[in-house]
Amino acid sequence: MSKKLIKRSGILLAVLLLVPLLLGPVGILLLPKDKLRDQLAEELARATGAEVELGKASVRLWPHLGLRLEGGTIAGTGPALERATGSENTLEDYRVELGDLDVEMALRPLLSKQVEVSEVSITGPLLEFAWDGGSLSARDYQLTLSGLALSMEATQAGVSPSGGGESAPGDLIPEDLRLDFAGQVALLNLQKVDYDEVEFSGDLDARLLTVTALTCRRAGGHLAAEGEIDFERDPHGELDFQAQVEGVPAVSLLQPWAPDLGQRLTGDLQGEISGTCNLKDAETVLASLSLNGSLGCGEGELRAADWLEEVLPYLGSRRDLVNISFRGLEHDFRVDEGKYHLEHLVIDGLDTHWTGSGWIGLDGTLDAGLKVKLPAGFTPDLGNWSFLAETLRDEDGRVNLGLKLSGKTAKPRVGVDFR
Repeated sequence: MSKKLIKRSGILLAVLLLVPLLLGPVGILLLPKDKLRDQLAEELARATGAEVELGKASVRLWPHLGLRLEGGTIAGTGPALERATGSENTLEDYRVELGDLDVEMALRPLLSKQVEVSEVSITGPLLEFAWDGGSLSARDYQLTLSGLALSMEATQAGVSPSGGGESAPGDLIPEDLRLDFAGQVALLNLQKVDYDEVEFSGDLDARLLTVTALTCRRAGGHLAAEGEIDFERDPHGELDFQAQVEGVPAVSLLQPWAPDLGQRLTGDLQGEISGTCNLKDAETVLASLSLNGSLGCGEGELRAADWLEEVLPYLGSRRDLVNISFRGLEHDFRVDEGKYHLEHLVIDGLDTHWTGSGWIGLDGTLDAGLKVKLPAGFTPDLGNWSFLAETLRDEDGRVNLGLKLSGKTAKPRVGVDFR
């Protein structure tokens, strides 16, 4: 969920957090509050190319040196940010509405050009980011950073692009930067999909971003994950994660990523997924994506009438069997080399029992085999092969048919495999 935000807005977030720290905290103490607010707004606007309006600003000395902003708006575009920073990005526009920004830091380390921040707390009603091909918004957000330490000399050293004119996120992270983070969002919308009650925590150390816990709710179900993004090994980020799904309606989980399947499957999903990928761009993600896991659900239905249209002539009066009502569905899977591999698929239908394996290509191709046990006593119409029907019946009186699916997932070719 976080890779797009990190990729598209790393520069902006770094500027937002570091500009107030690097303006010269001792000098800030001597500025009138209005001038302090105006200088902060001017520096942020200069560093980002955005339109900046800040509310009341104040400084405190006790019990720690602190800077506080009450309210404000930062609104900008990707091209303006690129001109200000000299680093390419694919942002279209963004908007940050601040409630409060509170920075608490240690004064002594500043004398040796070290920044040590006890805590940074940011709250606000809205964050919005839009980039080429995506969007993210967060309503009623809260972010806390603690234990932040870095060298001021490192922050002034500039960005060293990893190649070409565009800086990778890892290039923007000072080598000696370390911090802990925690936050929550009442409503997160990623790629037009809503996630409620989002909570997360973790740390950044030696360019390794570790998310120790990430939880949220989706359509009444629960999602949890943990993982890490290594910016040292790959400046664009190398993701390694594990996730759990519990009680999420199939349509809510699958619709954004596999809409055709999401529209066909009803039932609440549960399972576990782990995987890795490189985050340079969408093409790299798909090429490097490797997943393993298992998913299943209890009672539900798989509406497969158009998938199995070529089987309908065999079913005679039981054409309803292609819409599979089931007591349970489960399967193991793995994703690699651009294919979703089905393993140990089992559908315990009310009238039928299905098993299968094969693969579905991320490009929409398909090659899978299914075996179905038809209702006891039912004889399919096999045409010229009808004489085989009784030889396909098991000891429970159920005819076992083998089906072969190939071609395109939108309208696969289906044949009966008499082997």
